[in-house]
Amino acid sequence: MLSARLQAVADRVKGPRHADIGSDHGHMPLFLAARLPQVIAVEKHSGPFERCLQAVQGTGVEVRFGDGLAPLRAGEVDSLSICGMGSLNIRDILQRGREKLPRQLVLQPMDNARPVRHWARHNGFHLRSEQWLEPYVVLEFRAASGADPAYADLPEEAEFFGPLLLANQEYLAQQKDWLESLGRADARLEFLRIQGLSRPDQY
Repeated sequence: MLSARLQAVADRVKGPRHADIGSDHGHMPLFLAARLPQVIAVEKHSGPFERCLQAVQGTGVEVRFGDGLAPLRAGEVDSLSICGMGSLNIRDILQRGREKLPRQLVLQPMDNARPVRHWARHNGFHLRSEQWLEPYVVLEFRAASGADPAYADLPEEAEFFGPLLLANQEYLAQQKDWLESLGRADARLEFLRIQGLSRPDQY
């Protein structure tokens, strides 16, 4: 059984050919293999790579060793998931593997998602859905041309809070509490640390 955050990712994956980057324990590819004809798990660390191999043995999941999208071929998959990493790391993986990206991206950063939203907005991926699972957000993007309609008539700050989450009153109440706490210097530093950001220009 998947955790709530991984289940939210899995529910959005369309496939039919899917790659999960940073598979670690192999739970995500193992779950997806039951309903998709092709699943590739990618892991760059030897320990997690071996764990993943063991977890998916006999399921048809292919496990590849390598960094980010490097082990994939362009056009090889239709969808991609990256879970449990910082948003800056996810953004960098997407940028390095730009020519290999499929049409659908399902991402679950462990900190504020603004770097991921900003990258997608400026690299031809429209935001299709955002789900808040406190304290995480699961995002789905689809390759598309033109301006992303999710940001229509919204200020730049929508990248930080999430344009599709602005209708979620519980989520907005939490963001309001965070913002009100930023009057304290120690709270501002802690907020940046939690978001995985150390300098204002990383926003």
